[in-house]
Amino acid sequence: MKLYDTLTSDETPQYYYYIFGFIVGFFILFYIYYSFAAWFMQDDIGYLYTFRENLHWQNFFSFNTVYRFLSINIYWHYLYKFFGTTAALYFSINFLILCVNSIILFLFIRDFCKDKTIALVAAIIYFIMPPTIKNMTWICNNQHLMSHFFAFLFCHIYFNKGGIDDLHFKKGILLTALLIFTLISNFLAACFIPCIIFYHLLYMYEIKLRKLNIFFLVFWSLLFIVFIIISSKFAGMLQTPEYGIDISARTFIKTLQSYSYHIYKNVPILIITIILIYAAGVIRKDKLAIFFISSSICFYLPYAFAVFQRNANYLSISYVLYCTSIVLILKKHIRIPILILMFLLYNFFNTHYMVKEFSENPAGDRIRTFISQMKEVYLQKELYKYKIIYFKTDEAVHYKTGIDAIDKKDTPVFWLRLVDGLALKIFLDPKLEYRPIKYNEKAPEDFPVIIVSKDLYSHEDTGVKRVIMPKK
Repeated sequence: MKLYDTLTSDETPQYYYYIFGFIVGFFILFYIYYSFAAWFMQDDIGYLYTFRENLHWQNFFSFNTVYRFLSINIYWHYLYKFFGTTAALYFSINFLILCVNSIILFLFIRDFCKDKTIALVAAIIYFIMPPTIKNMTWICNNQHLMSHFFAFLFCHIYFNKGGIDDLHFKKGILLTALLIFTLISNFLAACFIPCIIFYHLLYMYEIKLRKLNIFFLVFWSLLFIVFIIISSKFAGMLQTPEYGIDISARTFIKTLQSYSYHIYKNVPILIITIILIYAAGVIRKDKLAIFFISSSICFYLPYAFAVFQRNANYLSISYVLYCTSIVLILKKHIRIPILILMFLLYNFFNTHYMVKEFSENPAGDRIRTFISQMKEVYLQKELYKYKIIYFKTDEAVHYKTGIDAIDKKDTPVFWLRLVDGLALKIFLDPKLEYRPIKYNEKAPEDFPVIIVSKDLYSHEDTGVKRVIMPKK
């Protein structure tokens, strides 16, 4: 009987917290190590080049980057002013945002569910899950971390700090500001607006909204809808094939399978889990469980029909809400604490391949090595005497993305990683002109040619392989 009471206790065993602490500590060390091992890559370099000197205020009225003025323009401009080209400090700022996000998420779920264990496990899962690792291993994914900060804070204030039962005009303005900051960081994180509408439909008879509440809910909904419409009309990104959308069952299934490979691991188990959560919510009359799993689906839908862009980090909020609904069911209804620990450990071990992959091959490391080699060559070969430097690989590369718009350009992969030479403009010599040539092409004889590894990605790429100088 004593063993049964222990297994079905509402109390979380003390030793669980040591395990929680170990998991968090492990990932803190990983993120710190990675911050110093990784470097700038692709979009990072483009943003750094574009916004380091000027904010480009005209972009505030432009949707060409899906309107991420806060997380692109302001972030890169002011961090460059403080940190220059020290990549580790950019990663450190992102890590700080992640820590704050985890704390706010914990506070939100703790007060919302009235349960510390559910909140703690959810916050730890957010801290260590594959989408978060993806966000932490590429600097420009700060846009997701920043949008999560404003979204989590909005929800905490709205649900737990009087946003429903004590909403006044000043608090409404504060919440509106948080919504706007979410929109101009990464607007799809603002899917919490339809989730809040759904919440009030669920609790229609328990929560009587005042006129001021209805006013702000309608205003926020219209703001969110208008933002999406304008973005889809004018955003250049959404008009390109690599960001294409195809509303079809085939694309839906293919996208779900792709995300399953990175995160859920098994589509049938995912579907069965969702059905069981809804069933438990209905049978047990647990509206919170229904709310969390429905919100998870809501945050997934904007990415459900993506043709090519299926990055794991897009599902950050969706996945953490999905996990929260599972932990809630385990804690409140099944009431076997060991299952909660096993679920957390599953999430922990599910990340081992990503931790190993990124530890062994940090993003941007090959680009940093290449730039360092180029600086040596630049001085030794006196490349500053030439107006143009040509680059080519030492072997033919047949690289296909499956995206016609990119493949037709037939751009060497290493050149894409260098953002059409902008990396050299920033870190080598801004006055020179840099041009790539194909493997079977010849450069003009009066200019030097740098032979480069094929894609500047893996450890096998040695960067600069040799230098062909013009004959005198």
